[in-house]
Amino acid sequence: MAGVAAEKIKILEQQFRLSASQIIDIAKQFETEMMSGLAGQHGSLKMLRTFMQKPSGNETGTFITIDFGGTNIRLQLVNLLGEGRYEVKQQQSFFLKDPCGIYDYTSQKATANDLFDFIARQIEDLVEQDQLYPLGHTFSFPCRQLKANRAVLISWTKG
Repeated sequence: MAGVAAEKIKILEQQFRLSASQIIDIAKQFETEMMSGLAGQHGSLKMLRTFMQKPSGNETGTFITIDFGGTNIRLQLVNLLGEGRYEVKQQQSFFLKDPCGIYDYTSQKATANDLFDFIARQIEDLVEQDQLYPLGHTFSFPCRQLKANRAVLISWTKG
């Protein structure tokens, strides 16, 4: 029985194995689709322009990151060391809706102030007092970017 399972796994592995030329072809097609999307042409990928520049990898310092998803918020305190190196000093994740029903920042009754106060309290527990930190923010929803620090939500795409 074990030999049959091992043989089936081997066949599956062979079916999913890609050659270097296949990987290069996939990457080229993906790039073509991205460029079509950025040019406003119909394609398989929806693309939005950004005002952000690609990082050089030489950035240094301690930063707060916020990943704002549909159901939770992930916070990190990250030390950028330059040369593309980094260390995550601390990280935390919080549900936007408490499983015990104590709070629900996803409900229509929740205000922006309620939500941002909640996020601020979580950040306060993550950082040292009287210290300034640059902040990086990932907002996991499609937005039309107007400036580096200004965008308009196109649609809510998650619960």
